[in-house]
Amino acid sequence: MYGDHEGVIINFNDIGGSENFYRFQMNRTIDSSVYGASNLGLVHSACTNGAFFKISEFGRSIYFDKGLDGQAIQFVVEPAFKHKKDDTAYVYVQSLDKNTADFYDNIDKQKLAQLNPFVEPVFLKTKIEGCIGVFGSAVVSDSLVFVYPE
Repeated sequence: MYGDHEGVIINFNDIGGSENFYRFQMNRTIDSSVYGASNLGLVHSACTNGAFFKISEFGRSIYFDKGLDGQAIQFVVEPAFKHKKDDTAYVYVQSLDKNTADFYDNIDKQKLAQLNPFVEPVFLKTKIEGCIGVFGSAVVSDSLVFVYPE
């Protein structure tokens, strides 16, 4: 269990012979009874009148294959929303180019620095003059069906 909800463990083999960067993605359907897992604020809303809606959860962390080229990689992801037994999700691994990976890694570091006086602030680097952002790419794997066991 992670923070009153379970994490999802991803296992896959790295593509050997090149520098690779990965990120987690999970798509599922939730209703208004589902709460956000973060203690930074509850997402619960009665506005949907019990209807189901689709969400996509993207992992904050970027996983690099440095030192693991062509080997098995595992990462544990803490979903953004709580779940119930037998909820079904579709899990993906995103393969990112270096520009995209660096940008999202900086966003993650910036988030970790918020409200924490012991973490050095991080400034977002951009590849677009006068804007915050990056031109890059992400390739999404086929989905794997995941059913929450409890």
